[in-house]
This record gives sequence, C-alpha cells and structure tokens, in this order.
Amino acid sequence: MTTVLIFLLVLAVLGHLTIWAALWNRLHGFGLSFGICSWITALLVAVGAVVPTTLVILILEGELPLLFLTQSDIEHSQVGLYGALAANAYIGACLLALPFAIGWRIWRNLRQPPRVLKASANELLFDLAPALKSRQGLRARARAGAIQFLALVRRRKALSRTTSRRKAAQQGIAPSNPEQLSGDASAAGGVEQHTGTLQTGCSGIRLEAGQTKISEVVFHKNTSKSPPPRRHPPSNLLLLPGNESLACQRVDLALSLPGLPPALNGLRIVQLTDLHFVGRIPDEFYELVVEHSNRLEPDMVVITGDIVDRAECIPQAQKILAPLQAKLGVFFILGNHDLRAGVQNVRTALTEIGFKDVGGKVEQFTLNGTAVLVGGNELPWLGPAPSYPRDDSLDQTPNFRLLLAHTPDQFYWAIRNKIHLMLAGHTHGGQACLPWLGPIIAPSAYGIRYAQGLYYKPPTTMYVSRGIGGEFPLRYFCPPELTCLTLLSETSGSEPRPIRVC
Repeated sequence: MTTVLIFLLVLAVLGHLTIWAALWNRLHGFGLSFGICSWITALLVAVGAVVPTTLVILILEGELPLLFLTQSDIEHSQVGLYGALAANAYIGACLLALPFAIGWRIWRNLRQPPRVLKASANELLFDLAPALKSRQGLRARARAGAIQFLALVRRRKALSRTTSRRKAAQQGIAPSNPEQLSGDASAAGGVEQHTGTLQTGCSGIRLEAGQTKISEVVFHKNTSKSPPPRRHPPSNLLLLPGNESLACQRVDLALSLPGLPPALNGLRIVQLTDLHFVGRIPDEFYELVVEHSNRLEPDMVVITGDIVDRAECIPQAQKILAPLQAKLGVFFILGNHDLRAGVQNVRTALTEIGFKDVGGKVEQFTLNGTAVLVGGNELPWLGPAPSYPRDDSLDQTPNFRLLLAHTPDQFYWAIRNKIHLMLAGHTHGGQACLPWLGPIIAPSAYGIRYAQGLYYKPPTTMYVSRGIGGEFPLRYFCPPELTCLTLLSETSGSEPRPIRVC
C-alpha cells in the first residue's frame, strides 16, 4: 500500500508540473512580453505549489480522505465536504495530466503527414560545438576582451588627468609638474614617440614635439576608424554536454500546394527565423548559416522575426546578414524580442542593407505573369495585420499568397484570409524536447500543437521552423534549422529541381 501511495504521489507531482507547463504555454500565447509572462508564471507556480504540498501533508496525516469519500471520512476531515471534493478533483487532474500528455504526444507523432508533403530530407550542415568546447575560442576572446578593457580604463584615467590639467591652465594655475603633464597626454592616446607631429590613433589628440603643454585638444568621431562593435564571449551554456545549439541542420521540403499557379512551380524559399542576436552565440555560427543559405541559390529568403534582442547587437546583425542573397530579395518581419532592441532601429538597420520590410503590410510583385503577394503578420505584439487584396481586385490574375508570421497562433487568421503558405517560428520547436515524444512547453496559445513542423488546413499550408538561435542557447533533441522549401503546383506534375550545393 505504501508503494502504491508513493507512486500516486509522484505521479500527482509530475502531473502538477504538466498542468502548470500547459498554463505557461497559454499565458505566453496571449502576447505578453517574456518578462511579464515569466513573473506571472513564477507567481502562479509558487501559489500553485502550495496546493499539492498542503494536500500531500493532509493525506499523510490522515486528515484528508483520498479518492474515496464516505460520511465518516467527511466528519473526521478538517476541510469539509467541498474542500475534500475540490482537493480530490485537483489530485485526480494531476494523476491524469501526465498520462494524457504522453498519450496525446504518441497519437500526434503517429498521425500521417499532411498530404501536401511530397518529399523531405534532413541533414546536418555543421556543428561548431567540438571546436568551441576546446575552449580555445573562449580563452582567446576572454584574453582580447581583458586587454581592451584594461586599455580603456588606462585611457579614461589619462584623459581625466589631462582634462583637469587643462582646466587648471585655463584658470591661470601653472602645472606643478610639466613633465608629468606631457607624460599623461602621451598615455591618453597611446602616442608613439616620433619626431615631428604626433597623432593618436583613437582619441584625436595632437601634440607637437618638444612642447610641454597641450595647445589644443580635439575630440571627434571618426567613423572610418571607429572600432568594431564589442564581441561578447559565447555563453557557457554552449559547453554543456549534449547541447545542440551549435549543430545546425538543413530541412528540405517539397510541397505540392493547392492553388499554386503553375508559373511558380519550383519556387525555392529559404526560411530563417529566431536568430536572436544577443551576443551569446559565436559570429561564426551565423556566418555559416548565411553561407549555406547562399549556396542553396534561393529565389526568396524570408526572416520571420526575433532577429535582434539587444540594441548594441544591431551592427553585428547588420554586418553578418548583409551577404544574404536571393533572386527576388530578402523579406523580413519582426517578433516580440525585437521590441527590446527598438522596433524602428531594427527595421532601419535591415532596410539599409537592402532587405524588404513586410511587417503589417503586403508587398506585391509579378513573377512569370503571376502576382506574388508577400505579407507580414507581427501580431499580437505589433500591428496591424496585413491587408491582402480581394480576389476580384486582381482582375482574375493568378496569384500566390505568402504570409510571414512570427507565431503559429496566426494560423487561423491565415486560413480566414485564404493564404496559400504561411511560415512561422517563435516556438523554437520547444527548444528542450523529449526523445521522440517532442516538446515539453512552447510559447503558444495552442500549447505544443503547432510547436514545429508542417500543418495543413484548407486552403493554408503552414510550416513552423525550430529557428536558428535563442536568448538562452540551450537545446536538447531540438537542433537549429535552416529551412529550404520547394513549391510545386498540383497541375504541373513535375519534380522539384535538385538542390545544387557547391
């Protein structure tokens, strides 16, 4: 009996965690920011944890009847009839939550793939983890960072001393030690000792040889010689055993889309999402992603949000993403994490390198006599939703409607607006998954239902990518992915052209 009771209590505790994980999914899906959602979730979990703990104590002390309620049990119980009913209902929910979640995942994985899927492939592109775990890269960056920091401290101290000496000279107070003044000025900019005019490389201070005082101090911003943005050392989370955050895979999908005009047969789209430039993933990782994307020779590249988390990482993102190439252009929308870096700052930085912003609007162009409508839905964080033209306004011209949405929660919006293909991210595929069973939690109003993969509900096909990065680079059984989709027309009967990788 004791063994059975212990098993039931363990099952109830795991079920309690399952219930609160499901609540976290739904909370984040309502458009709350990550910080607010985390605080609310922590509060709910803390309050909710008191309930099963109290129930367990009452059960062990014999003051709360478990599962079977008799008149005698109610009379001896301190919680009364309604309290006992509520407690047993919650315990029953906890006991059923975990088996239900496991059973639902098994059923989900055994379902047939959507009929629009004609072919798929998955291969590992690269894995930077072995090189990083040798810690050579971390040591080199830490050493370079320490040297730069010490140089900055010395320069600031020297400049402060120089400024104070200059103020004293302007007030008619002679410096007590002219040689010290000259030495301080030389240290302020790392001045090399040469004859003639001396000029610093960073601070813009000019000194004349043989002089013991500064005649003029000029501070200016030289953009051509300004130092590059400071590179943050990679996160130590990347060194954890089994972490797949640096093992990028390429997912190739051939989709036969209902309603796709024959003129667009073979259209190739590369999707990148959730890059999360936050300074915790090495630049080399992103550079390899861009390089492999260009090797696929895509017709379009789309970026579906969560690009930059921190404002100081915008130049880094701009520099790394600039080489992205596609025949029809690179289209992007923003996600909830881009709010932290400044929405307008991120939009401006990406449009400056030639990317096309479709957030909240529709970009229309003609390809092979077919109207291609590319829209961006950034709800619920940014609005408005894009406004696609009515079918009758296109003069019966064949058209293809592509929607970029940050979250898969906009799936039913896409269905109502007759979208042919919707590409989304945001969930990171669950980021930490169970083997074969799939994700544990996902920030979606629908839980893990649309956490990753391909979905089809007429007339819309949706693909949810696992993404590239993450604010916290911690991935288990859920590696990053670069997605390549080849679109086929149902009436063409042709096969997708082979992917050429040189």
